[in-house]
Amino acid sequence: MKMTAADIIYHNGYIYTADAENRVAGAIAIADGRILACGDNDDMAAFRGEHTQFIDLDGKMMMPGIIDGHMHPFWGGIQLFGCHLNYESLTIDEILARVQAHLDNDPRTGENDWLKVTAWLRQGMLPAGIDMYRE
Repeated sequence: MKMTAADIIYHNGYIYTADAENRVAGAIAIADGRILACGDNDDMAAFRGEHTQFIDLDGKMMMPGIIDGHMHPFWGGIQLFGCHLNYESLTIDEILARVQAHLDNDPRTGENDWLKVTAWLRQGMLPAGIDMYRE
């Protein structure tokens, strides 16, 4: 019985398989974007072909097939109605100016309404002395 030749074999690694037994393999063979087999380095010899590419993981970890395909459309839509700062590095004065501009230009915002300000980059606006005590 002839085995399918792998397009690529990753070896000498720590490959978390995420199967029912949570096995860890040292090598993995891939063909046409699909996993052929996981096992020890020696186990992959059966999948070696004339054009198989070998990648030495040098003891590094690999987690094949981890895809997070979920989203939160409701919360994404909610952000469209607030003041979104785009995670930019802004000074306190720039943030206040953006918030005020949003209040001035959004007809849905009344005098006693709440405004949700999102996507601010805290690391980009660390206080600089006097800003901490400003009234």
